[in-house]
Amino acid sequence: MARTLQLVRARWLGGVVLLLAYVALWQVAGCVIPPQEVEVSHNHLPYIDWALTIPTDIEISITKATGGVTTFSIEDAAIDIDGDPIETEWYWIAENGKNYRQAGELSMTLDAVCEGVQDLRDSERITVEVVISDSPGALKWTNALNNPVDPGVDEEGNSLPLIKHVWVVTLKGECP
Repeated sequence: MARTLQLVRARWLGGVVLLLAYVALWQVAGCVIPPQEVEVSHNHLPYIDWALTIPTDIEISITKATGGVTTFSIEDAAIDIDGDPIETEWYWIAENGKNYRQAGELSMTLDAVCEGVQDLRDSERITVEVVISDSPGALKWTNALNNPVDPGVDEEGNSLPLIKHVWVVTLKGECP
């Protein structure tokens, strides 16, 4: 029985030595075990060429009585190098802090001031703002003062990145 036990132990030790020799030879020959693949996100934020926005100046003036429809656009300025669709939320903020959501994808129009809502007619200065994202369904309209757009969150609870462009519009004169 002692002889049988020695033979089993010798075979087991021989198997371990052979396995270690095999692994060492594999690594010496350059055949290392490949690392576990990690998925890396290559999503880039959209790029906005601010010189191509309409209007190009971030501060503009409109005469209330004679100003017609004014167009604001990022159509030729917004580029997503990943080819992701660009989502936007357009709005303007009156002097009293109220937010007014505007329809538009890559551009929006501000109606003639004197034909607009009372807050527009009463304001001397407003801001026209666009929030831009390339994360589908990320932008949520909240209508909260000073921050009416929620950027949404990713799977880990982090806020999704976004870009914001603001035009400051001075409204001159009075409405008839």
